[in-house]
Amino acid sequence: MEKVQTEVMASCPAAGLAAYFLKMKTSARTPLKAVPIHALWVSPSSRCSNHFFIEMSKKLDELGANDPYFTVHVEADEHHSILGLDHLEPITDAHYQEVVIRKALEGISLWAFMLNSWIGVNRMPQFDLNGELIAE
Repeated sequence: MEKVQTEVMASCPAAGLAAYFLKMKTSARTPLKAVPIHALWVSPSSRCSNHFFIEMSKKLDELGANDPYFTVHVEADEHHSILGLDHLEPITDAHYQEVVIRKALEGISLWAFMLNSWIGVNRMPQFDLNGELIAE
């Protein structure tokens, strides 16, 4: 009988993302705490995982192997991408606005790097301050 892989190995990018999240969560001012939480976990992961779970759930249904985890997340992640936005305060200082944008984009880059690492792709996208991809 073929041995089935049942454990997921943590990648360095995944560990880096977790460390980044913890650092951002435990430091800085309130808006800067909310932005990385939203940028790292809520918005991109919920948006991307929503698309992933929709397709994964369909495929697993075809195979007769679906799990409630996937079906629950199809609906739940649709709503997670906007959580936390009501708690952000306006930022009037231009320098601080740039810091917040840079930190959010760093988080998204790390999140994409983590996903890439899971499929054996060693790339971390980088973005300019407008969110445009500048390097991969």
